[in-house]
Amino acid sequence: MYETFHIQWHITDNCNLRCKHCYQNTFSSEKDLPLESLIYIFENISDFLKQENKKLVIDMTGGEPFLHKNFGELIEYILNSKFLEAIGIITNGFFLDDKFIYKIEKNMIKLKISSEGFEKNVYEFFRGRNFDRFLEICEKLKRVKTEKYIMFT
Repeated sequence: MYETFHIQWHITDNCNLRCKHCYQNTFSSEKDLPLESLIYIFENISDFLKQENKKLVIDMTGGEPFLHKNFGELIEYILNSKFLEAIGIITNGFFLDDKFIYKIEKNMIKLKISSEGFEKNVYEFFRGRNFDRFLEICEKLKRVKTEKYIMFT
């Protein structure tokens, strides 16, 4: 029997939104680690998991994790780990295309969509714009066959 170890991994500061309450003060990919460094970090995590006989539950976040130039490759690498119990992506949903939705469904990746609510004036007060786009994302999510959540930030 094994226990799970939970990680929320902030892989980029880059984001397409500028939410009023966000703790970030930079919004670029300037400090993003290259894929090789991210894999090195993940291998260290894997060594720990092996040593402690644990499985990994990991949430990928940022900024907007889809904006990391190697996000797809990193997800593929993590999905191949024998220590992986579950993986989630915390995202604003703006970059969910059909290709990645297929990968999400195929691998049972949990989707966690951040929001400020379901009222246009509240959403746009905090996010500056895009409530109609958020509603489109919610409609698209109805057909995605995996666990999905709306996270009120």
